[in-house]
Amino acid sequence: MCRRAHGAGFVTWVGFDRASFTIESGDETLSRYASSAQATRSFCSRCGSMIFFESGHWPGEIHVTLASLDAAEGLDAAAVDEDDG
Repeated sequence: MCRRAHGAGFVTWVGFDRASFTIESGDETLSRYASSAQATRSFCSRCGSMIFFESGHWPGEIHVTLASLDAAEGLDAAAVDEDDG
């Protein structure tokens, strides 16, 4: 699905605890789409950029595209096989 949504073979996501995650501004421009029974994707309704991903495979988490963050300082990289979820 990432290849279709992003036009690339892969996309870099950053996972956060959903309960402690807040959107500081722009929530009114987000549109959400249930891409499957288990997943919801959120994107900018103005430009179409994919921004968030939530899935039953990772309950309690929200995933953000790394490219949409203003800064990535303090993030630790970890590889996750999507089949592990």
